[in-house]
Amino acid sequence: MTLEILFVALGAFVGGFVNGLTGFGLALTAHAFWLHVIGPTLAAPLATVCAVMSQMQTLPRIWRDLNVCMLDARSCCVQTEVVARRSSEPECLKKPTLLSLS
Repeated sequence: MTLEILFVALGAFVGGFVNGLTGFGLALTAHAFWLHVIGPTLAAPLATVCAVMSQMQTLPRIWRDLNVCMLDARSCCVQTEVVARRSSEPECLKKPTLLSLS
């Protein structure tokens, strides 16, 4: 039991360290440790929660530089493209669209 807790804590520490250096990769790094002691059905949600929480910690630091208008415009374009691609013919999916260039 103590070894399992140590591996989970070590995986979280190493995953957090890699995420701090690169900005991503927490789940990939932590799974190298976690899958030895806990199952994938528990490791996957744990990695998701840890990754979301670690990214939320950076939000106060970047909040003043965040351009909310640009985020809204980009998300609108992505949503429009998804709807357009779902309702189009398979041949049309092979052609690049104007919205995918934004």
